[in-house]
Amino acid sequence: MEKHIDVRKNPWQSRYGWIWYNSKEILRDTEEDIDNLVKSFADKGINILIGFSCTHFRWNFYRHFDKITECIRRIVKACHKYGILYVEHHSSHLTFNPL
Repeated sequence: MEKHIDVRKNPWQSRYGWIWYNSKEILRDTEEDIDNLVKSFADKGINILIGFSCTHFRWNFYRHFDKITECIRRIVKACHKYGILYVEHHSSHLTFNPL
């Protein structure tokens, strides 16, 4: 396996990518599926991934936090395996789904 660049030691070598995960990744993909997805970014030299999803307005999906968190865990685990830093992006405000 090719050695991955540690961007914490050499930030000028940062290569950003955006990973969009949706219901397929949250509800159906296995850990192996997620690993293959993240590997495809690593193979392109990406060393920082920013995650976005259909659950961007996170509090609208509070009933599904367990599934969302599990998906993010699988993504982060795969990122760490391939030397990729992961940044989760979402909005933490309530838009229309009152508690």
